[in-house]
Amino acid sequence: MSNEILLILSIFIIYGSVIVMYKLFGKQGLFCFTSIATIAANIEVLIMVKAFGMVMTLGNVLFASTFLITDIVSEVYGKK
Repeated sequence: MSNEILLILSIFIIYGSVIVMYKLFGKQGLFCFTSIATIAANIEVLIMVKAFGMVMTLGNVLFASTFLITDIVSEVYGKK
């Protein structure tokens, strides 16, 4: 049960920090978070956890946050 709690907690922390970086630093904050998240996700991909009956890596949620960031950048800044 503790893996599930840690997974849900990490989702809120990671996606919350994306919002905080965007509000504080704008586009540059999102670019900085993307580079840090990509490096950290490649390190965390080595750790396997079992949560909600599935075996997954810790880097899944962190790497998925980069897709949110690219969506925010393309929607807000567009072709600029």
